[in-house]
Order: sequence, then C-alpha cells, then structure tokens
Amino acid sequence: MHLIVYISSYTGEADLIGDVLRDISVKSFSKNRRLEITGHLFFHQNRFIQLIEGSQESLESLMSSLQRDPRHCDIHRVIDEPIKERSFSGWRMGILNIDSSSIIDTTSLELLRDIYKRNYQLNARDLALFISLAAKSRDVESEEYEYA
Repeated sequence: MHLIVYISSYTGEADLIGDVLRDISVKSFSKNRRLEITGHLFFHQNRFIQLIEGSQESLESLMSSLQRDPRHCDIHRVIDEPIKERSFSGWRMGILNIDSSSIIDTTSLELLRDIYKRNYQLNARDLALFISLAAKSRDVESEEYEYA
C-alpha cells in the first residue's frame, strides 16, 4: 500500500470550480474503483491538494493521467511513501472545496510528513483531518462532495 499527496495549480476559471469538482468526483468514482484507489481531494486558493492511496502501480498510473489533465499544472508531490493500510477505505474520493479566505500553509504539510516519518507510520486520514481543521478553524464556508 502506498500514499501520494500532491499539490497542483488550477488552470480554469474561478467561477467554474464547482462544476469542475463535481465532474472530477463523478469521473474519479469509477476510475478509482477500477484502480482500487481511495483518497481525498481539497481545493483551496486555486490549488488542489490531493491525498491518494492504493498500490504504487495504480497510483503511478493515476499520476501519469493527472500529468496530462489540462485542469491543473505544476504538480508537486509532497508525500510519496509506503503505508501499512488504507485510511480511506470507506470511499473512493472525498472532495472538499475550502473557501479562499482560509489559509493552509503547504510547508506545514511537509513538516507534518517529516514528523510522521520520524515517529509514526503515515496516515492519510490524519493528513486530511489536519487540512480540514486548518480550514474550518478559520470559520469558513466549505462545500463537500462525497461519492461512496
């Protein structure tokens, strides 16, 4: 089992992001089921933050596809590590659109990664919770899409 967390820049128009996220959610449901990939996608300040878990082969196949996706660019892997077990076995892809006024420091994600590597096994659910709490602690509106 493997975990990849990446950050990328949205290339589309800001007012279309709701439709884009719905489209991603619908299409990722069947593709992720076929590849046995689970995870969570965040959208924040024109950037995607995605946590995906599955076999390394399946994740690399998905990452190759994502590299060709014109909806984003500048993909940067923050975490690319083996994990003991899935954290998101209950869904194929949760999606959270975080209000642009909230602040998520991506350097904090890298720090969290380093702490986990030294002390614990990486856990994608904890990373997703960290991102969600960072946004919600700033009293912002968020829009969630989840397809089981």
